Amino acid sequence: MLSYCQDQKSCRRSLIGRHFGESWNPTECHEMCDNCKKTVNQVDGRGSSPLEELDITNYCLDILKILQQAASLAERVTAIKLVDAWCGKGQPSLRMRGRRSPGSFARRL
Repeated sequence: MLSYCQDQKSCRRSLIGRHFGESWNPTECHEMCDNCKKTVNQVDGRGSSPLEELDITNYCLDILKILQQAASLAERVTAIKLVDAWCGKGQPSLRMRGRRSPGSFARRL
């Protein structure tokens, strides 16, 4: 999974096909995946935005704190509840206090 995410050159469709034991010719992708589209854009001069490394450690720690708080309260947390708590909404006992805003993180994705 990690190598799939970090591979910035190979056709995604051929990577997925290989994972499932299928043979996929990258020329048949027709720019349907991000890597093939990026390669074509770079060749024709339109370019694509360079990848930027982003340290999300503090955001992950915030989410971990919410999950730990929920566990201490024996509260079941769905993905929606988790995101709500991270954004300062939802159940007050799970909301982050003094947290970093996920809004700035989400805009960068």
